[in-house]
Amino acid sequence: ILGDQDNEDNIKRIIEKTGFKLLNNDYDLIYNNDYQPILIAGFMLPWQYATLIGFIVPLLRSALFSMPPMFPSAFAMAFELATYALVISIVYRLFNKHNLLNTYITLIAGMIAGRVVWGIVMYLISKISFQIFLASAILNAIPGIILQLLLIPGLIVMLNKYIK
Repeated sequence: ILGDQDNEDNIKRIIEKTGFKLLNNDYDLIYNNDYQPILIAGFMLPWQYATLIGFIVPLLRSALFSMPPMFPSAFAMAFELATYALVISIVYRLFNKHNLLNTYITLIAGMIAGRVVWGIVMYLISKISFQIFLASAILNAIPGIILQLLLIPGLIVMLNKYIK
């Protein structure tokens, strides 16, 4: 399978649609950092502001820098990031205590909801298969998921201590 041009092109397409970029045609991946500020906004801002920021950021970034491409990537990311921010903002406020466990629960709920919405939007606009959805939304996103799970909850707990 390795070396098969069709497979390599499919892998590149999947990787690029998930927010990863390729450098020099190698499979060196750099995670797209639009996600972290949106996740933090979900924890820190009312749901209306967080959702609006989540929707606007990928569209604005695409308009200004042509990355990610506006359609389908930035369009689908707008719904995904808006969902992250909305779900995180609402779920986090349901907890009376904002400790590390509740922060993890909130983050994971938001990440799952956002990925599902991304898959639905991508299916509606580009008819991706379920296999491509799994590869794009989960397998290729593992570095970003790990980064978010390692950094965001601790940062949020620390910010809450300093804000109060």
